[in-house]
Amino acid sequence: MKTNTINYLPQEVLITENDRILSIPYIEIKSIVCDKPYIIVETITKRYHLTQNLTGFCSRLPPFIIQCNKSTFINLLQVTSIQKSTCRYEAYINENSYLIARRRIAEIKENFLKVKTELSYSGNCNHCNKCKIAV
Repeated sequence: MKTNTINYLPQEVLITENDRILSIPYIEIKSIVCDKPYIIVETITKRYHLTQNLTGFCSRLPPFIIQCNKSTFINLLQVTSIQKSTCRYEAYINENSYLIARRRIAEIKENFLKVKTELSYSGNCNHCNKCKIAV
């Protein structure tokens, strides 16, 4: 494999970057945030700093990983709540909150309800097809 390649597999993304190869299951991704010149992929257990373009990297991810503002994508399977605080909406993944852009509120609420009612996270990635049955 060449350096800096991304392979989108049915249940995970395989990233080859310089001298490392990463396998990140979609269902474990919590958020992907742009911190130029890097993107930070936060999973349930780790944080990865990658030299990738945010939009390019996220363009082929499953539809339950959705853009909530200009620099952030979140995994709706990991979101625990969406709340309005003062004059803005935020999505919560455990104790972390992510600002939702005004133009994306309706789309995120609709997809959040759809994901939570149609796809329930079993916690057992070896025996489920949730990444294949995306929104």
